[in-house]
Amino acid sequence: MWLLPGWPVVRRETLTRIRDKFTSQGIDPAIAESLAVTILSAVEGAVVIAQAQRSTRPVEEVGARLAELVALHLPAGPDPSAP
Repeated sequence: MWLLPGWPVVRRETLTRIRDKFTSQGIDPAIAESLAVTILSAVEGAVVIAQAQRSTRPVEEVGARLAELVALHLPAGPDPSAP
């Protein structure tokens, strides 16, 4: 039973938005789906830990690692050093 009745809908909509953002940036749809689940799960866990520790550090650390993960999957853009 959910403590917040609307939470499953919010979670599903959030996953869809994240996935769609990644696919619009050229990430394969299956990878985009996996990244969306990973991101939402990691952020939810970081919030729980941050509350327990009374610190924002877990959220900051997870955010930094997730940014690195997403960067690995983004298509390469033009080389800024190219003439």
